[in-house]
Amino acid sequence: MTDTEYSICETQSYIFELAANLGYDMELFTTVYLSSRFCEKSFDTGYSRYFAADPEESWEIFYPEIENKLKKYEDGRHFRGDVAAWIGFTYRQLWFATRLPSKELVGRVPFSAMLRLYPGLHTIDEEMAVERLVEMYRLNA
Repeated sequence: MTDTEYSICETQSYIFELAANLGYDMELFTTVYLSSRFCEKSFDTGYSRYFAADPEESWEIFYPEIENKLKKYEDGRHFRGDVAAWIGFTYRQLWFATRLPSKELVGRVPFSAMLRLYPGLHTIDEEMAVERLVEMYRLNA
């Protein structure tokens, strides 16, 4: 992965961490965000100004598109920001590895699988983790 690709993965990880810190249901957020027109046009592409934008700037652009589809956890509960960040980073890295649309990636590797695999995969090299996901879910086939 190039330095630029790593930076783009970090940008998406910050977006996921922001959603978690705001109390959003992360399973729903992941599916809705990765299936959004914003994600398709601004992240599943060769270049976008949002690659280097701060998460709040990106949020202001895509939130109106998806806000009616999101919900927050009840009782003020929050999802762990570090786990959300890893999931966001890894989905973007999967895009670089496969060039499959984010909408398709989240369909083939659902949030529940990422959450289940997090304990083992977040402790190894990012590229090795993505290679394992590509193999497990046959993403290059």
